[in-house]
Amino acid sequence: MIDLSMSPAEKRTIKGLAASIEASAQEKRAGTPLGPGFSASEQYVSNTGDYAFVLPGPNDLRGPSPGLNVMANYGYIPRNGVASITQSIQGTYNDMIKLGPDL
Repeated sequence: MIDLSMSPAEKRTIKGLAASIEASAQEKRAGTPLGPGFSASEQYVSNTGDYAFVLPGPNDLRGPSPGLNVMANYGYIPRNGVASITQSIQGTYNDMIKLGPDL
């Protein structure tokens, strides 16, 4: 049988540790700047014009990655599904989600 009772001294020690951990967590949270959040107008992803949805053709390749398949269907990478590393990076970070090359 396990004895789960604690002495008052043990309870005070645990309470002190919990308070110390909470204070440390609050300091870390206060020192962490939050990003600007989501802005639909600034982070707009076009699905018209060059980026309109087109079903894959019989000779187009699609794989197990839903993200890459969506990018090919919407023209952010070549619609045939075959993209170089450079095209994938360009399509993802610059064209689709608008991240700069400094990241």
